[in-house]
Amino acid sequence: MKFKIEKQFIIALLHLPGIKRKTAYKLLVNLDRDILSLGELIEYLSDKGDIKLKSTLSIDDFDNALKVAWQILQQSATYNIKMVSVLDDDYPKLLRQSNDPPVILNYIGDITLLGSKPTIAIIGTRDPSPYGERYAKFVSDFFVGKGFNIVSGLAKGCDTAAHLGAIAANGVTSAVLAHGLDKVYPKENKALADQIKQCGVLVSEYFIGTQMSKKNFIERDRIQAGLSLGTFIVECTIGSGTMHTAKYTKDYERVLAVMKPPLRDYNETRVSGNQMLSQTGKAVAICDNYELKNLSIVLLSNQAN
Repeated sequence: MKFKIEKQFIIALLHLPGIKRKTAYKLLVNLDRDILSLGELIEYLSDKGDIKLKSTLSIDDFDNALKVAWQILQQSATYNIKMVSVLDDDYPKLLRQSNDPPVILNYIGDITLLGSKPTIAIIGTRDPSPYGERYAKFVSDFFVGKGFNIVSGLAKGCDTAAHLGAIAANGVTSAVLAHGLDKVYPKENKALADQIKQCGVLVSEYFIGTQMSKKNFIERDRIQAGLSLGTFIVECTIGSGTMHTAKYTKDYERVLAVMKPPLRDYNETRVSGNQMLSQTGKAVAICDNYELKNLSIVLLSNQAN
């Protein structure tokens, strides 16, 4: 039997003292009753002695959390931001299968595109070579031709090129942001974000008004990996943020691929991450269209399974 909980109570749960994302997730997936009122939420938490709560919750804590929840819902509506929880049918299946899925995804656009089409994350450095930027667009165009939704992070460089490649090919692309959807970062990509709203979806686990932070970008990387059948890295350094997405991709037992740089760039710092990942066997290096085709076949086979 599937139990119901209203969105405002999920948001309130995330704003209670001592309840972090993973605890909230456990509480939701172990739901054993409908929660349609504040009293039912309080009663449910009081019964969950098997899930450790780090603080004693007062009535004021619940009242304050519910007020915050209502404010978030009202403000989100003004920006046409919708929400899907991990309990909803429209929640992306691949992300639900990861080991640390967001409790709620905020989104603008068509969330069903993250479930109805195969997905690949195409990412990389914010400062790509001219060749890397062109290749990001090419790979994006290639996978659009195979019916894929192109997932990336709206950052400058490789991410932007991947999104643009998908749009130019009249395809679908989705951007995962590390802050509230009332803002766009970088601001230069505001027009691109508006295009993505029309042909794909903007998503974030962060509620409206949430500012970006280094921690948020790392957490965002797990979502990019979780949404995707595999991750394709165009160019990256060993110490770049892209390596977080690579790690999550491997943790989720998804396919990790990297662009094999041309000979003239083999010793360039911007592809040191590519070299390390391929040489250690963590990623498959892609150097031609035949290998790209094989990669798409593997990804589609994994989706079917």
